[in-house]
Amino acid sequence: MSDKPDVQAEIERRLEQISRDPEALRRYDINADGIIDGVEWDEVRRVVTAEVHTAWQREHTQPMAALTLQAIGQSDRPVLETLNGRFDIYAEIGRGAQGITSLGRDRTSGRQVAVKELLLDRVSSWKGVELFEREGRALANLDHPCIPAYVDTFHIADASGQERFFLVQEFVEGDNYEKLLAGGLSMTEADARDFAVQTLHVLDYLHERSPPVVHRDIKPSNMIRRPDGSIALIDFGAVQAIVPDAYGGSTIVGTSGYMPVEQLMGRAVAATDLYALGATLAHLLSHRHPADLPVEFMRLSFRPFVNVSEHFASFLDRMLEPHVEKRFRTAKEALRYLEGPPVQLVSQVNQDERITAALIQARAITKARLEGQGPAQQPAAKTSPVAKISTAAVLVMITVVVLFFPIVSNKIFGHDEQVLNVLRACPLAEEMLGTDIGKAVGCAWGESKTNGSSGISRWSMPVSGTKARGRYDFSMSKSRGKWTVDFASLKAGDTQINAITCEYVAFDEYD
Repeated sequence: MSDKPDVQAEIERRLEQISRDPEALRRYDINADGIIDGVEWDEVRRVVTAEVHTAWQREHTQPMAALTLQAIGQSDRPVLETLNGRFDIYAEIGRGAQGITSLGRDRTSGRQVAVKELLLDRVSSWKGVELFEREGRALANLDHPCIPAYVDTFHIADASGQERFFLVQEFVEGDNYEKLLAGGLSMTEADARDFAVQTLHVLDYLHERSPPVVHRDIKPSNMIRRPDGSIALIDFGAVQAIVPDAYGGSTIVGTSGYMPVEQLMGRAVAATDLYALGATLAHLLSHRHPADLPVEFMRLSFRPFVNVSEHFASFLDRMLEPHVEKRFRTAKEALRYLEGPPVQLVSQVNQDERITAALIQARAITKARLEGQGPAQQPAAKTSPVAKISTAAVLVMITVVVLFFPIVSNKIFGHDEQVLNVLRACPLAEEMLGTDIGKAVGCAWGESKTNGSSGISRWSMPVSGTKARGRYDFSMSKSRGKWTVDFASLKAGDTQINAITCEYVAFDEYD
């Protein structure tokens, strides 16, 4: 099947074969009347034509960046089908879990277009159709050079009466960054900075709209690098408009590894996209998926795997802050920091590391002095008994604090009741556990780190009520001396709830 006549001959050969095969014909007898009428035969021809053309494409595939209408014209590629009397389809250029994307031409304008079709047989619920239509509505209201222009949305019925849903937009020539990574892309800090600046300008455009628009699925596969080096942001199926005084629905949409805590809880704000961009940059620079990077105190530990300046690493620290209130608030704020002079940002993790190092050193000095192993001292004047007692008391106090600090730091710092009250206030928790909910006998694990007025706490502990027991996972942050519960999840049996919003979630969805 190297040229167009051979394709047509193969189609006719297969149709002839089907016409002589009663079993094959029975599959296309839609109304089960034992006769293949004109409409049903048209469907047979459509299916066979698509199959033959798909086989032809596999033999004549081209790199995505080279697959343009000019290339199609030069190779005399056939038209697979014409949709809605307007869009000629030439080749499949992408396939996902719920749909396919094809390259085509708009007969009205002559422009090349990308045509996305939602495959209903792969959609598990009507929510998939809703998200597909939401993408069309979102694109219709956007106008930015880094966002593919909206062309049309429509749905048509095939010969069997099955609805087919389509979204048509500007075709963006280039490859997505996931494919580039797989091909060995090596990104320098200058490359990453340019990528970040371009994307932040797009996010600023989206977030400054009224109401603000949150993409909710920033990741390498949704970013395309054009031949001129500019980027394009695609796939607006997860987009959400933020209505004032609301955080959106409870549907969790996004990609694991790129979603911050608030998105896992069904809440999306402008800073949610900033976290996803930070995770994308960490992935591009380290060649490690965010889910494969180590996590320390809820933060992605990317620094050991990237070669960037302290200024850019600090920028990523702020982008990847697990607590939304500590992240850059807007894309403009992130741009000002990135494009401004280097500013020394000391992360909470670095502060904690310095405090720990100082405590270890103090503990060693105190222990040595108590054991008489300190450095040789010059003869000194005699000290009164009272002064000796005072000095000994101070040393004992320092020793107690230093030696036992690691134990104290692994306590829950007395906010047990605060996190349990979140659980007790949720009726679903009472349905699962019963009344009198409290800590149960068993192992609790986690960590708490505090430094004066700020801190982080993350724990998993057994809880029980009058009916059952379960596992309670939560995280808290301390700001200006006040602890706030950021995340709370209860598991009991095969049931799991978000205790803050008091809603059922898919089991282990947060894992």
